[in-house]
Amino acid sequence: MLRQVIERLSRGVVLKRRLPSQLGGGPLFVSPESGLKYYRSDLNSADPTLFRMAQELVKPTDVVWDIGANVGLFSFAAAAISGPRGYVIAVEPDTWLVDLLRRSSRLVVPEHAPVIVIPVAVSDRVELTQLHLAARGRPRTS
Repeated sequence: MLRQVIERLSRGVVLKRRLPSQLGGGPLFVSPESGLKYYRSDLNSADPTLFRMAQELVKPTDVVWDIGANVGLFSFAAAAISGPRGYVIAVEPDTWLVDLLRRSSRLVVPEHAPVIVIPVAVSDRVELTQLHLAARGRPRTS
């Protein structure tokens, strides 16, 4: 019950956070509406596995695709590692999250790769269909 109240109060809240220092410490926007863990100021504790994956998989000058980017933790960590000669393409269908990703991508860090945001869903078929989003952790319902 308390969690539901906190989730409702989180709707529309946007917080500016920084990546962990080992990932360049660049700024990005997050929303507890995507996960209450974003209330923490230390993003390293928000998703250490995701950051570890970025450090293991991404190399300088890489072109990285982040499918289902959410608020962009992996995208912006990859941008820090890939560096100014790399690129990151963040694919996200949720328009609220797309707005956060775009806002974060405008917080340019010269030593990081640019993050290009593409607002689409990805599927294994070419067709028009209805997109179903989770009831918790985004999206907002009216």
